[in-house]
Amino acid sequence: MKKGWTQQEGDYLTSVISAYFPNVTISFFGSRVGDKFKETSDLDVCLKADVPLDLSKWSQLESDLSQSSLPYKVDLLDWSRITDDFRKVISAKSVLISSGS
Repeated sequence: MKKGWTQQEGDYLTSVISAYFPNVTISFFGSRVGDKFKETSDLDVCLKADVPLDLSKWSQLESDLSQSSLPYKVDLLDWSRITDDFRKVISAKSVLISSGS
């Protein structure tokens, strides 16, 4: 399966996200998971934790990622703040990047 990110980009994202949320599970989903993405496609990233994620840290993380040198936009989602239907979509078509600890 083709994927729309490099190992280096995945490692970078894991590192940055884990700096803000060390115990979060990170999954990629959407068009960059598979072979239907375009160069302009964003990378959808779902963060899953036992509790809703702190919004202040979330805002700082989004700011850091928007200023990164990644060649695409990163769209973050907090698992605890999405609907059950959307959770099913993500669960069916996602790639686990980091399971948190």
